[in-house]
Parts: sequence; C-alpha cells; structure tokens
Amino acid sequence: MLIALYAMLEARRRATEDLHAVRVVALAAGRSVIEGDLRAMAGEGRPGLLFDTLLAVDRAYTGSVRSGEEALDALIGFLRAALPAETVRNVHRGEGARTRAAYLAVRE
Repeated sequence: MLIALYAMLEARRRATEDLHAVRVVALAAGRSVIEGDLRAMAGEGRPGLLFDTLLAVDRAYTGSVRSGEEALDALIGFLRAALPAETVRNVHRGEGARTRAAYLAVRE
C-alpha cells in the first residue's frame, strides 16, 4: 500500500512539474507575441503613442489592479486591430472602424 501511495505522489509531482513547464512555455509565447506587437507598432511610426499608452497602463496599475488590467486589455485590443492586416488576418470591410474603436478605448 505504501508503494502505491508513493507511486501516486510521485506521479502527481511529475504532473505538477509538467504543468509548470507548459505554463512557462505559454507565458514565453505570450510575451513573444506582445513584443512582436510592440515592435510592429513602433515600426509604424507611432512610438510616442506606444510609450504614452504604456505609461498610462502603468499609472492605471498604480491605482488598482482592475483598472490596470482594463487599460492593458484596451492596449492589446488596439495592437491587434492596428497591426498590418497581412500579418494578422485578411483585410475585411470595417477594419478601419475596429481600429478606430480600439484606439479610442486605449485613449480612455
């Protein structure tokens, strides 16, 4: 019985380690995507907007975590809408309207 219990605990430990490794990989992939978005935005000639918005996100986090998360979500939405269409998706009618709406959400 002790051997079975040990085997179960060992399997749980390995599963926890595997889950942690997967989470680390997912976080690294997410960071890579965000860095790519930021490089694309800076490459479009709008580094001032990017840095101003990052400062606003930082100030929002200083106020509260919830407002910081909302500001960061608005920035991510804008970055997704503003990235060149050929690198993210095909161009669709109304793309400009989504970009403007995302931009306005960021500016709020």
